[in-house]
Amino acid sequence: MNDRLNKSINYRELILNAEQKSADNNLPHKALSYDGESLQTAELKRCMVLGVAARNALTFTSKDPLRNAPEICLAASSALTEAGFEHEVTLGNLVRRGKHLVSNVSANAIIEAYQSADSVARPNYYCWITLNDGSVFDFALLSEVKPPVRAPIQKGRVRPPKPKKPNLADTVLMLNPTEHGTLYRYVPEVVGYDVLQSLVNRTPGR
Repeated sequence: MNDRLNKSINYRELILNAEQKSADNNLPHKALSYDGESLQTAELKRCMVLGVAARNALTFTSKDPLRNAPEICLAASSALTEAGFEHEVTLGNLVRRGKHLVSNVSANAIIEAYQSADSVARPNYYCWITLNDGSVFDFALLSEVKPPVRAPIQKGRVRPPKPKKPNLADTVLMLNPTEHGTLYRYVPEVVGYDVLQSLVNRTPGR
C-alpha cells in the first residue's frame, strides 16, 4: 500500500499497541491513554519552543540527526516533563515518502537489548515524542536546516539579501494523530524514557 496515499492510518491505535507491548514486557513507562483532549495551538507552540531550547543546549560531534535523535529525545522529554506536558518517549521507525528511515526495526530487538545483560546489544530504532493527545514531535529529523545558498555577486548586479535565519517551526516535525500516512508515517514499537536512556548509556555516541 502506498503510504503517501493512505490517509486512514490511526496513530493512536499504533501508539496504544506500543504501550501494550511495553506493559506486557515490564518495560518502565508511563501508562498514558493517548486520547487526551487536543492541545491548543499555543500549547503546541510552547512544546515546540521547550523542545528546541533543550535540543539547542546540547553539543554534538555529528551532524547526523539519526545519531543525535536519542539524546535530543531525552533532553526534550525532560523539558516537557518539567513543564507539565504529559507525553512519552517513543521508539520505532519512520516511513518517509514510502521508505523506512532505519532498517530492521522491531519491538522484540529493542526489548531484548534493553533486558539483555550484554552491554554491547545495539538494536536499530528511531525515536520521537508522543504527547498524550496523540500528537508527535520530532525534534531531530529537521534539526540540520541549512540556509539558502547565496548567489555569487557579479559586477553591476545588486547584492542579494542575506538569508533569513531558519524559523523554529522549520526545524521541528509535528504531526497530529490523523496526519500520519501521507508523507510521513511514524511507526511506534515501544515507549519509555528509561528504556531509551538505558540504550543510550550502553551505546554512547550512537
